Amino acid sequence: MTLRNLGSSAKSVALSVAGGDPGVAFAVSPATATIVPGGTATVNVTMTAGKGAPAGGHQAFLEVGSGGKSVAHAALFTLVK
Repeated sequence: MTLRNLGSSAKSVALSVAGGDPGVAFAVSPATATIVPGGTATVNVTMTAGKGAPAGGHQAFLEVGSGGKSVAHAALFTLVK
């Protein structure tokens, strides 16, 4: 996933995953990034389904925070067959 800083100063962000379902785990790496004005940062979001994870759709949310406030979020979804 690519994050872009549309502001005029560098922005430090903290990334985390919220929500999720039993048997399916989402993770984000790195957990922090500093993005220069007009620049981008790439983060990796991974999903791991444990043995016996229930079939069907599973979701969570990627939370992006800065200065102790939520500044963006994205829905994460996977389908386990």
